[in-house]
Amino acid sequence: MRGRTPVRVSDLLGRRPDLGERVTEARLRRNWSRLVGAEVGRQSHPLSLRRGVLTIGVASSPWLHQLTLVADELRERLNTGVGSAVVVGLRFQLHAVEPPEPSARAPERPRSLSREDSLAIDQSLAPIRDAALRAVLRRVVVKARVSRASMSGGGAVDS
Repeated sequence: MRGRTPVRVSDLLGRRPDLGERVTEARLRRNWSRLVGAEVGRQSHPLSLRRGVLTIGVASSPWLHQLTLVADELRERLNTGVGSAVVVGLRFQLHAVEPPEPSARAPERPRSLSREDSLAIDQSLAPIRDAALRAVLRRVVVKARVSRASMSGGGAVDS
């Protein structure tokens, strides 16, 4: 890099306006489910951003219709999420929707209970004499409690 002077990133973006749009498109893709909500995120994804128009792939006709009805609100949420009014319009089209990126997926649910909860389950099942039945019931109760804990935010499991 001898003989060259440093160039500011903002100057580069000024020379290549499409580059700024590509950066925004990447942000939208990376944060899609967070920006639009989990359910909408499972049913749609951004396909491209060209001249301010975001094309969104939608999994089904009913979802395409629903998103069309809330397009203005959705556009505002997206612009707020990326920190600028880059998205001036939305275009929806039917398109296969792939699962969200791992970072956008729901947090992993707890796989085990606290020691206290585990003891409480064992005590409640102690009167069952058949060991095989008791083991099956324990697995069912543990799964139910872990599932309930993950739906309520992943904190401590209630008894």
